[in-house]
Amino acid sequence: MTNSNKTSNKSLNDIFSKFNKKTFKYLNISTCLIADTFVALYLYLIYANPKTYHESFKIAYQSLRLVDPSIADGIKDPNFQNQLIQLMIQTVISIICIYLVIHFIIYIFRIYNKKFAHGYIKLYAWTGGVLMTMIALFNLGTPRVAMFLIPGLLLLFNALGFKHESQMKEE
Repeated sequence: MTNSNKTSNKSLNDIFSKFNKKTFKYLNISTCLIADTFVALYLYLIYANPKTYHESFKIAYQSLRLVDPSIADGIKDPNFQNQLIQLMIQTVISIICIYLVIHFIIYIFRIYNKKFAHGYIKLYAWTGGVLMTMIALFNLGTPRVAMFLIPGLLLLFNALGFKHESQMKEE
């Protein structure tokens, strides 16, 4: 192990030694809730926006016009488009709500020290931390995507804490 690895590992040990298992558990839940908020907000801003669907209808109309003009005329109807857009927006909102409710239930189980919830949050912290951070770093020019650097780094910090959890004092 290099000198810089020992130093960074020692500083992480110092940070996580200040946590007991109970406070670490609440760190798990709070960082995941922050990440959930970012994901839900992103999905809502992108996919609950009628403008997104109007652009899609324009592209679909141009393509369908080449294949079958009668079908293309059917999707050009503004009434049809508005109904379909409202359906899509309600679907997105429903998916976001289901996502948040499922995670909220898992966080409650984490409070009660259920093993599957611990494992789920550990997996979420590692995968979410790595993926959100990487996606944000590769898209720093797009503010809506770059904002994922915040929850990504928080989840990575959380994930690294799992390596030190066995050394933490009981509640």
